[in-house]
Amino acid sequence: MKLLLALCALIPTLAQAEPAFWCKDVSAGPDHGYSVNFGSALRYASVSGQTIAGPQKLAELNCSYTAIPEGHDGSNQPYLSCKEPSKQGGYSVMLSAGGGKITATLYSANKVAAHLLCGRM
Repeated sequence: MKLLLALCALIPTLAQAEPAFWCKDVSAGPDHGYSVNFGSALRYASVSGQTIAGPQKLAELNCSYTAIPEGHDGSNQPYLSCKEPSKQGGYSVMLSAGGGKITATLYSANKVAAHLLCGRM
């Protein structure tokens, strides 16, 4: 019974560990740059920095949908916005779609750190 309860408690953790969507800093080369992995429900994201020694986890972000006014007609463009819940001015990501591509902008301390190209796992 205790094993069953432990497995039930682990299921949400396992679901979060399986990324469904990723974004990569393609301009930085294979051994450098940032990557962002999104969970299956796009409710959270994990930011990593790639070095020659391997990936280093930098932050865990909480995500939510938001709309930003764009254009002269006042239409709203939906975005997925992700922020570090415990840090003011920490890492954040803004995910958007347009022109047949999904892109993300990664911010660190409210400054642009990288522009990322995204795709499905």
